[in-house]
Amino acid sequence: MGSLTESGPLARFFFGVVLADIARLQAMMAEQLAALGYELVECRLQSGQQGPVLSVLGDHPEGFGLKDCETVSRHLSALLDEDDFGLDKYRLEVSSPGIERPLTKKAHFERFCGETVKVQTQQPIDGRKNYRGELIRVDGDAVVVLVDTQEYLIPLAEIHRARIVKEF
Repeated sequence: MGSLTESGPLARFFFGVVLADIARLQAMMAEQLAALGYELVECRLQSGQQGPVLSVLGDHPEGFGLKDCETVSRHLSALLDEDDFGLDKYRLEVSSPGIERPLTKKAHFERFCGETVKVQTQQPIDGRKNYRGELIRVDGDAVVVLVDTQEYLIPLAEIHRARIVKEF
């Protein structure tokens, strides 16, 4: 379960960026944000109409507003200017994770126990890949999700995507 995705991390190249550069970019971004008191929740490199889009979700214990987006954007732009990581032309988007935030780290699952989640696995587990239910607990390197009356143990390593689901 990685927090930097490009619609499937199995591709060798994406927009001319080698996966080793993507991993290095992710590590440097996480370090840069941590030094500012922020958390890198997720980073995605996606195709846009005018070239690649680097979408970054940041968070802070006291919330992540417009000023935080501006601060993070300035610092990450400077980082990318120093070392372009193979991205000649790109658009940087920085935002908060929102109320239906992605869960990309074990700590996220621990923090949001009791919430309704949607989990998609890489491979079927117990005959299914999609789970929507209550996040009961983290059990070692797995999470337990209650779907209807059935508990499912889902290894963190098998999670492709997960997010909180809010029902209105």
